[in-house]
Amino acid sequence: MVGRVPVQNKSSAVVPRGPAHTTSYRGPVRQTRLNGFPARQIQSLFLEPFFRLQFQHLSFSSDFLALRSFATDAKAKDKEKDKENKEKERLKKEKEKEKREKQKQLEKEKKEKQKQKELERKEKEKKAQAEKKEKERLRKEKEREKSIMMKEKEKEKVKKAKDKVVIQKEKAKETQAKGKEKERKEKKKKEDEGKPTRPLTAYTLFFRTRVAELRKTKPDTEVAMLAKQVGQDWSAMTDAQKQPFAKKAEEARKSYDEQMTAYQKTLPPKRPGSSFMLFSEEVRPTIVKQNPKMKTTDVAKALGQQWKQLTPQKKKRFEEKALQLKEQWQKEMDKRSKKAEKTAE
Repeated sequence: MVGRVPVQNKSSAVVPRGPAHTTSYRGPVRQTRLNGFPARQIQSLFLEPFFRLQFQHLSFSSDFLALRSFATDAKAKDKEKDKENKEKERLKKEKEKEKREKQKQLEKEKKEKQKQKELERKEKEKKAQAEKKEKERLRKEKEREKSIMMKEKEKEKVKKAKDKVVIQKEKAKETQAKGKEKERKEKKKKEDEGKPTRPLTAYTLFFRTRVAELRKTKPDTEVAMLAKQVGQDWSAMTDAQKQPFAKKAEEARKSYDEQMTAYQKTLPPKRPGSSFMLFSEEVRPTIVKQNPKMKTTDVAKALGQQWKQLTPQKKKRFEEKALQLKEQWQKEMDKRSKKAEKTAE
């Protein structure tokens, strides 16, 4: 874009020298002058790329430099304007870009909000379903507990009835056992009427004598303390001091043995054992001698195994002996019963 050439004052206008003042141009072109230059020369400057015949006569004067400066300023202004236009275009594009980004951001936020709402809705539905399931589970649990309680009550009722029957049976058994125990004691008492009492030992004789003496001097002393004192006194005594009590105990023992021998003669004979019992009496000492640390139950098991392993021929000896003892016992019992019948008559 070509700007307006500044007009200088007439007084200060510089008229170029040379043949340009005298040269005439062909055609009806109007001979106008601007700062001393014809308009056609100015048009040729911008229309023709190279300087041709019109400017051959020009010299590098101040007017030419002004004209070149004007053209350079015009180009600079055009460039600056283009630059401004580009900057405006860039700013416009940036604004549009910002607007698009803002629009995208708004759409993104809107989508996120919708997504969040959807998630909240699903969460609420899930929570509602969970609560519903929990209520159903609690209802079923209550029903199950109720049924269990009813079953337990029925079981307890049945158990109470059974316990009642068991208690009645136990009471009946206990009453029966008490009756049998009473009968057994009475029978034993009758059997033991003539049985001699076991004699006292030397220490027992000393204990009774010493306790009687200590009670006179210490009446409020406990029995345990008296027993401790008697034990200490007995330990401190010499054999000579213990001799009188030992002598009395020995005499009582001899008298007891004589009375016991006479009493055992009056007793009925014991029922003889079976063939296995006879085998056990014979073999038991051998097993105990070979295995001194063996328990009684283990000894009984070993005897049972050995008895099973015996051949019928070896068992026959014990069976014959058991049968013989049983016959003797039966004969003795028959004699006693006949004697008791005669006595009763």
